[in-house]
Amino acid sequence: MFKNNTKYIGHRGLPSDPNVLENTFESFLSAAKTELDGIETDIWPTKDQQFVCVHDSKPFKHSIRKVFSYSWKEIQNKQLKGSRNYPRDNPGSFTPANKDIKFFPCHFEDYLKICKNYKKIAFIEIKNCSSCHLWTKETINKMYAYIINSGIPMNKVYLISLDNDLLFKIKNLHNDLQIMAIIDPKNKKVIYRNFEFFLERRISIDIGDFDSPSTRDWGIKINKELIDKFHKNGLLVGVWTVNTKNRIHTLKKMNIDFITSDYLLKE
Repeated sequence: MFKNNTKYIGHRGLPSDPNVLENTFESFLSAAKTELDGIETDIWPTKDQQFVCVHDSKPFKHSIRKVFSYSWKEIQNKQLKGSRNYPRDNPGSFTPANKDIKFFPCHFEDYLKICKNYKKIAFIEIKNCSSCHLWTKETINKMYAYIINSGIPMNKVYLISLDNDLLFKIKNLHNDLQIMAIIDPKNKKVIYRNFEFFLERRISIDIGDFDSPSTRDWGIKINKELIDKFHKNGLLVGVWTVNTKNRIHTLKKMNIDFITSDYLLKE
């Protein structure tokens, strides 16, 4: 029987902090200094097989080039503009109070160091361009090496992705990595639209919440029956992006495992 042990994850750090921009070193550090249990980020590989923490494929001011077309050296001093239409229940990026402050890309290694030093769960979303062949075996192995070398216990690292084929590929190469599939009701592959597919294959899930304003347009209806089914099979259920205390309270009562939020709403 699962005990109520809900963990709270800062979405892209703590983007609602008025002094930071989401998915930056400053945002991760802001989240790390709170009682949050973990920190979520998005990573893309660069053309020289480094890894950068950004959500959008075109994250830089004054540039329409995609992040994976640059080397790390080329982008480390490029100014970030924040993600498009984010947060989704309040279109437009969270804008830091001081608009004169510039924010720059955070390397995956630095994100991992923050998680390690502050003993936080690392919640890592793998971003991909399905037609670009970004995640080769060599690239995956390099990402894995960064995780291993960070010293974070493997039971505190979770990989999530909208590209479930890629997620399974990573798992096949490194079985000690914990994965949580994202269910997208609009996924081109019908099999990936239904939680039963993952339940039958004993794969944990991280899903958009149908009852949260930020993800109701494509979330999954969550209830205790769904969560109990996964728990009975030793699997986990996470939910994002939950930005109201009332909804967090409801989900906690259902024994949800992870709640990802833009805000510091931990009870």
